[in-house]
Amino acid sequence: TSVSIASTPVIRMYFGLGPSAAVKHWSEDFQSRLETHLEQASHPTGVGQLGLHFGAKVSDFDRKQQVECFVAQLALAKTRRVPVLVGQHQAEDVFRAALKQQLPVNWPIIFVCSEDDPDFVFKLMQEFTSCYLCFDGSLTFAKRQQKLKTILADVPSARSLLASNCPSARPSHVPVLHEDVSHPGMVVAVLEAMAAMKDLSFEEALDDVVASQQALTADIARVATA
Repeated sequence: TSVSIASTPVIRMYFGLGPSAAVKHWSEDFQSRLETHLEQASHPTGVGQLGLHFGAKVSDFDRKQQVECFVAQLALAKTRRVPVLVGQHQAEDVFRAALKQQLPVNWPIIFVCSEDDPDFVFKLMQEFTSCYLCFDGSLTFAKRQQKLKTILADVPSARSLLASNCPSARPSHVPVLHEDVSHPGMVVAVLEAMAAMKDLSFEEALDDVVASQQALTADIARVATA
């Protein structure tokens, strides 16, 4: 699930199959069950988190299965007129091509940004006018900070969202009390890191995130009623 927070709290349920599970679980039966969940959900819905995760150890067969799963779920989101929550790893060209093939340029897309190349992210935002970047505890990881700071420096103020990405991506400066995991309350630490990177006060950074959420909510309403 994903919790979407604006001035009036809204819970939006995201249903989908990510790349790590695509090879084992994607099938016509799973797709049918996913369609049923989207149709029968009592809350507003979206499709996600989904995407592509390639890399040197991923076989050609696994990549093909991932792409098939990704494309089918993008198509389903378009049919249901709901937003998508996506991410990628070392699959930039195939990822962008699938999005461009399946979704209009003004479709509401939430892109989880953690270790992506800045040039790739900027191209994505240029090609999709309603693409929002979602940042998590990765903002505090030393190995990723330079790329993410470069991205944050050029992201429009109303295109940045926050995520805890629990149970992974625990902000590095948060003390470990019980288990080394993240939880939704840690978005405050993510916002603190974002404010520091953008040289903003906590309140100014929060205003940007709220404005982003409000803009996303308007984009979602636009495609839902078109």
